[in-house]
This record gives sequence, C-alpha cells and structure tokens, in this order.
Amino acid sequence: MKNFEDFTTYIEALQGQQKLAIVPISAAATVVNRTPRTVKNWLRDGKLEGIIIAGETFVRANGLYQLIEERKEVVKAVKKRLIAMLSEGRTHVFYAEIMGEFGYDYKINPDRDAFGWILGDVSRLSHKEMEKDLGKGNGGLLSSMVWRKDLDFVGAGYWDLVAKMGYPEPDDNDAEEFVEDHIQRCIKYYT
Repeated sequence: MKNFEDFTTYIEALQGQQKLAIVPISAAATVVNRTPRTVKNWLRDGKLEGIIIAGETFVRANGLYQLIEERKEVVKAVKKRLIAMLSEGRTHVFYAEIMGEFGYDYKINPDRDAFGWILGDVSRLSHKEMEKDLGKGNGGLLSSMVWRKDLDFVGAGYWDLVAKMGYPEPDDNDAEEFVEDHIQRCIKYYT
C-alpha cells in the first residue's frame, strides 16, 4: 500500500498517474453496496488497493472500477439466466437456487444484500429496455420472478425497488396482481 505524508505529496505524485486516483472508504462502500468495514477488510486482504495520505486510508479508484465492471458482467449473466428460465416456462425461482448458480449463499447476509443489488440492476435494465422498445409505462421488472421461499412470494427488497422506480406500492390485495403483471410483461417481451 502506498503511503503519502500529506495531500500535497499525493497530488504531486498524481500528475500523469491516473492509477493514483482515490475514493474515500465510505464512498467506496456505497459504490460496492458493502459496509465500510468490508471495504477495510478487502484492503487488508488485497482485494482492493489503498493509499494512505496523512494517516488516512483511501481506496484506489481503478480497483473499484474493476469491481463495478465485474458486477455488470454478473448482472448480464443473471438477466440472461432469468430470461432462459422464462423461456423454459418457469415464472418464478427461489433466491437459494438462483443465488447458488452464481456462487452466492442465501444464508449469508452480505451475499443476500449483494444479490439484491444485482437483482435491482437486472430489473432497472429490463425496465429500461422494455420502455425503450414498447413505450413509457410498458417496462417490466424481471426480478419479479425471484421469490423468497419462506414467503412463496417476493420480499421487502423488491417493494423497495418498486418504490425507488416510481411505482406506487400496491396494497396487499393488489400485490400479487402487480407481480404477476410484471412477470407476464417479461414473458411477452423476452420469449
């Protein structure tokens, strides 16, 4: 890990060296949807590279960029797999199955959190694609087909995504209809 005595020394070293661009740990944690403690562990374990300036540790931006690119690839792969399941006639899959296919363990909280973000990205992507091709108001949330086994339905994270995407949260009576509508939109579009 590179260590600089102060910001002036760091800025001088940065000239012409984009690989020295940095991000605060808290910002890095937000980018990768993990806790600052996890980011510090990754720095310690070498998964990310850091730079120390005046005693404060920062994350090198190029390592974050690599993690972002890796996540994009996982998002594409999960989306492709969910579409394949729709093509096979499946309308839902439980978290344990789909997470396991991509090396995540549904019993581990950080894995569930990370996979929830991946599913959110999958749904934002499917929604955007469908609205681009079919018009505003015709998007579909592909993650509608990923259910919690204990509920035999979508979980709370799904409804958080629905709200963030601007949909009014349906009441209990309309929740099943909302989810089914999005599954049917995805079936129609992708199969």
